[in-house]
Amino acid sequence: MFGFGHHGHHGQNPPAHAPAAAGGNQPTFKIFCKADEGYCLSVRDGNVVLAPSNPRDEHQHWFKDMRFSSQIKDEEGNPAFAIVNKATGLAVKHSLGQSH
Repeated sequence: MFGFGHHGHHGQNPPAHAPAAAGGNQPTFKIFCKADEGYCLSVRDGNVVLAPSNPRDEHQHWFKDMRFSSQIKDEEGNPAFAIVNKATGLAVKHSLGQSH
């Protein structure tokens, strides 16, 4: 589910701390569960989970990385972006389907 930055590093442990440039001064946001807004998308032990909402938990804060938006576009011409966790620097990886 995660790739580090824009590359997936299979077989390697993710960094213990976010890279110094992870998010910088970018605004962060939280991703709430539609079924119960008391839960947010979070990172625990390198996995994406729903956790009880806690405004002080940086593992629940995300930012939009647009570094490759000028070079990569989708089929409709929209710029590429990554959703990156502020605390870990890990990016959510798009699934290719149910088997991935």
